[in-house]
Amino acid sequence: MNKIIISHGDKGGAGKSVVAAVTVDYFLEMGVFTALVEGDLKTPDVGRRYKSDPRLVVGAIPLNRAGAAEEAIGKLADWIEAQRPEVVIINLPAGGGDTMDNLAPVLRQVADALEYQLRITYSLDKGEDAWKALAESLEKGLMSVVDPECRWVIYPAFKGAPETFAWAKKPERKNYNIPELVMPALIPVDVWDRVMTFPGGFSDLLKNPPEGMTKYTQITIDRWLRTSRVALNGVLS
Repeated sequence: MNKIIISHGDKGGAGKSVVAAVTVDYFLEMGVFTALVEGDLKTPDVGRRYKSDPRLVVGAIPLNRAGAAEEAIGKLADWIEAQRPEVVIINLPAGGGDTMDNLAPVLRQVADALEYQLRITYSLDKGEDAWKALAESLEKGLMSVVDPECRWVIYPAFKGAPETFAWAKKPERKNYNIPELVMPALIPVDVWDRVMTFPGGFSDLLKNPPEGMTKYTQITIDRWLRTSRVALNGVLS
């Protein structure tokens, strides 16, 4: 079945774009007709990496405009129906949940009507506000309209171990029985900073290393990409 995978999460800095980028990279490597929706037109973090890659269809649809959720979902639905990719990855922007939550049931209806399975990952931040936002989404937002086996909570390892997150300590967590995973960090940090200066997908950087990319950087990317795919196995399968 075709899939819509939404990379959701806390407001900025929780690694949503990294999850989206690894997901895009995987499906392109598998030869799957893949589309990416960048929900923040000002900072299309993932889309600009693939601007010269004909394998990926990229749509720019503003999903963080307060008061314009109905219009956004309409544009998204029409775009997916016109493109008909096998997999759609939506890189939800900071504030995107606030815009989309009220119309979450409509988004589910759109996915069902177009015969796409809706999947959502939620990248956490560490504080009290972060777990409350996740709980609200699980109760009445985007996470609430997805089948239980199609939603995941992600602890970004660059933020710390899972037990250091407020969500991990809350008794409410047990009420949802939601799968959790740890997204590996690409370390050392200076390697990640260098990777971000090179255009293209992660796998492409390994196949055709750009000038200036050291062997150590290539080895580090390869190791991180492999462990990331293992972590995201449920999402990608």
